[in-house]
Amino acid sequence: MRWVGPADEECVVADDGTVPLRQGDVFAFLPEYVASHDVPALGIVVTADCDLARNKHHGIVSYVPVYSIADYTADFVLPKIAEQFRDKRLQGLTALVNQLDPRRGTNRRPLMASAVEEWVRSGETAEIIEYLRLEAPKERAAVETAAQELRNGLRALDAEGYVAQFEALTHLYSRGAKKSPAQQLRDEINGRLTGKLPGDAFFISSFGPAYTAGYIAYLRLVREARSAQIAISYHQTLSHAIVARRVAHLLPPYVYRLTQQLADVFAAIGLPTAYEERRARLVRDLLDDTGTE
Repeated sequence: MRWVGPADEECVVADDGTVPLRQGDVFAFLPEYVASHDVPALGIVVTADCDLARNKHHGIVSYVPVYSIADYTADFVLPKIAEQFRDKRLQGLTALVNQLDPRRGTNRRPLMASAVEEWVRSGETAEIIEYLRLEAPKERAAVETAAQELRNGLRALDAEGYVAQFEALTHLYSRGAKKSPAQQLRDEINGRLTGKLPGDAFFISSFGPAYTAGYIAYLRLVREARSAQIAISYHQTLSHAIVARRVAHLLPPYVYRLTQQLADVFAAIGLPTAYEERRARLVRDLLDDTGTE
């Protein structure tokens, strides 16, 4: 069912203290609390309104953390891209090392990927070449190139923060293509954020004039906070017990969709691989028996 009401805004400012805390309220932790507890600055209350109205929550509300687009990309998107590059290059270098190993064919076990990664992390590509007893310039160059590509992938994986990660990842994309490495990475990020977000991510463009950068509510991580520590008006922020203040309220249909999607994250039930294999086999058997002359 598609919502047919007003769609020009997702939230309204809610900081006047006239309405009690409710599901869909957006609050911002005070800067000193964020710094000391290392938490995202924003959260959205997901405790049901009926539990709040009847005081069934015992003074504790559940909320999902909210990341800015930049922070979400740095924490969840870019590391996955870096992992894919790392895994591909590690697999390639491990295969190359075992292929060139002069002890290949003996009872010696092939080198594991973890050992090759540790070798490259140490920065001593020359040790790999010496171990392999490589003399041919072509083989030496192949190992050096593969090791450097893996080193770039590890550097991107170890980078912290959106800017540092972005810069490190650009070294992993191909040069000489129609698009620059930076543009290739931008396209990859754009596809992951606008193509189809994971089911545990919910996009919200704005929480009011002070929060317009674009945000992602991370539904897989449900946390708790004491309702008495969330100020619903400016005057309550003067209390020493306050750690956050309400800044907005998520409007329909967005609040309904967020809670529905939250339920879907934890209600999904995976089925055994054998079940999928049986289905594939039976469908294949059906198709193999039909349409034959």
